[in-house]
Amino acid sequence: ISSADWLSKYSLQSLDLYNKKMLTPCSNGFKHVTADGQVIELSLSHQQLNKRMQQIKSVRQRYTARLQWLLSDSRLVFGCIQEKKIVIMIDVSSSMSVHFPELKEQLMALIDEQILGKKCSFNVLAYSTKVSQWKSNLVPSTEDNRTEAQEWIGSLSTGGSSCLLEAINISLRQK
Repeated sequence: ISSADWLSKYSLQSLDLYNKKMLTPCSNGFKHVTADGQVIELSLSHQQLNKRMQQIKSVRQRYTARLQWLLSDSRLVFGCIQEKKIVIMIDVSSSMSVHFPELKEQLMALIDEQILGKKCSFNVLAYSTKVSQWKSNLVPSTEDNRTEAQEWIGSLSTGGSSCLLEAINISLRQK
C-alpha cells in the first residue's frame, strides 16, 4: 500500500485523533484556547482520558510498525515501488565497483519483494560506456522472468565510464 493510501486510512485526522485545539492542564480539566484567543474549559472523565490515551498508544504502535516496514529490505534502498511499468537502471561504471556486490544483492531483493507477483511489467538496463538491456522491452513480472533477470544481473560486472543520458533515453522508449 502506498504511503498516500496508508495515510488516508491511518492519519490522525482520518482516525479522528487530530485536533487543532490547544489543550493545557487546568484545575478541573483542560482549557481549550480557540483561534481567536477565547478560553473555554473542557473536562474529561478518567474513562475518556484513558480511552484517548489508548487510542494514541495504538496509533503510535501502528506508525512505528509502518516506519520499520518502510525502512526494511529493498524499500530501504529503493523506496516503495508502486508503478506498473518499471525500468531498473544500473550504473555499472568503474566508480560503482566498491558498492556493486551489495547493489546486486539489493536488486535481487527488489525483484523478489516489489516486482514479482505484482501486476506490472519491468526491464533491466545496465549502463557504463555503453547501455545493455536485459530484454528489448518491458516483460510481465513472472517467476521465469524474475529468474532470468536475476541471472542477468548476477552476470554484470563493472567497468568503463557512465553514459546516463543514453540509458535514460532507452528507458523512456520501453513499451
